[in-house]
Formats: sequence, structure tokens, C-alpha cells
Amino acid sequence: MFLLATPFPLGEVKNLRLQHDNSGGHPSWYLNKVTIQDLQTRQVWHFFCDCWLSADREDGLTKKTFNAAKNNEIASFRSELSRFIVLSRTSTGFRDEHIWVSVLDPPSRSPFTRAQRVSCCMSLLLCTMAINIAFWNIPIDKDSAVVFSFGKLWSLSLVIVHNSSFSSIGVFLVYLCVLEILHFTLMLHTKIK
Repeated sequence: MFLLATPFPLGEVKNLRLQHDNSGGHPSWYLNKVTIQDLQTRQVWHFFCDCWLSADREDGLTKKTFNAAKNNEIASFRSELSRFIVLSRTSTGFRDEHIWVSVLDPPSRSPFTRAQRVSCCMSLLLCTMAINIAFWNIPIDKDSAVVFSFGKLWSLSLVIVHNSSFSSIGVFLVYLCVLEILHFTLMLHTKIK
């Protein structure tokens, strides 16, 4: 989000020109959409971009002009836009928040390195294995209530549900501690710099 202060209202915004100098660690910008709101008049303009501003992707341009979406376009694309927003947020959230996926495709704004993400994944995997070993081969009471049965092949009893619940809670707590330690060390590292 950018906040640009002007001493007067913006008036009617018809188009938007964006450019950058293609420098920095990640010079490619993907531009999804831009929303401009005049804080004085409360007018809102939407620009649906869906393109790259990059010298090495798509058309190789780092400067582009976009036209504001008209009211009838916004109304006709409202359902498509809401579906697009839901899909965009879902895919972004999945990539940013899912620890296993973020190893392969880390979010650009995250301070965690790929090595730190891999170490979190390995601690999660090893912790899951260790806790499941602790609950392995616990004698099951033959008289315990069966919650779900799939013929004679497989049945789910209350003891199994109990053990798996405690395993999941144990893994979650240990993993949460690992993440908090990692967050704390990153905050400490940034304060030192």
C-alpha cells in the first residue's frame, strides 16, 4: 500500500502509468490489480492489470499504462472478480503459510531463508515420527467403542482417536515452539543490525 498526499482532490483518474528501474534483489514485479482511493472525496478507481513489469518476463516492459475499469465493466466482472480474489488469496495464502510449499516457493517478503524453512520441515517430520513411536503398539482394549468400521479390514476405536489426538497436539506444540524460537532469533538478529 502506498499513501500519496496531495493538497487537492485527484479529480477523475482515467489511466495509470507504472514503471520501475528493474533493480534490486527481485527486479520482476507481478502486478495483479491497483485500487486508487481519493481520501478526500472517497472516490475509488480500479485498474485490472494482471501482468509483469519486468525486463525478463512476458513482453520485457518495465513501464506500462493501464486504463481505469468502467462502472459497467466492474458490474459485469463482479462475480469473476470475486472468484479471482478468492483464488488469488487462496493461492497466496497456501504458498506463504504452508511450510512444505514455502520451501520450494518462498514468499518474497519473508525474512526466513530456505535453509530455515527446511530445518522447520525436518523438525516437524522428526517430531511427528518420535511422538508416533511413543504411541505405537499401545495395547488396545477389545471392549473399547468402535467409532467407524470398514468391514473386517479396518476399524477406528476411541483409543485410536485418543492416541492420534494427543500425537497431533504434541507435534503441534513442539512445532510451535520451534517457530517461536526462529521468530525470536530473527527479531534479535534484526535488532542487532
